Amino acid sequence: TNPDSRTFPETGHTICERIREYWEQNGGLPVFGSPIEEQAEQAVETVEDQAYTVQWFRNWRELHPENDRPYDVLLGLLGNILRKENQAATVTVTVR
Repeated sequence: TNPDSRTFPETGHTICERIREYWEQNGGLPVFGSPIEEQAEQAVETVEDQAYTVQWFRNWRELHPENDRPYDVLLGLLGNILRKENQAATVTVTVR
């Protein structure tokens, strides 16, 4: 078991290394939610148009190692991706 990782029994997915560090230091479960998939390399629509390590949570984050901390973990551009793919998205917000 990697000591820099945390597995969520409710989803079976793991966060580790810099994404886990950022997750813990910036609000954890209430802010990001639990992971809904594992970390993976993914092409992201950016100026550089290159692949980044991404991990989907209830809220999506991307790892940008070319940026200094804390700007190396950024909100994903999900809206741009959906628009580019010409898909409609429905968002439900629950206020507690």
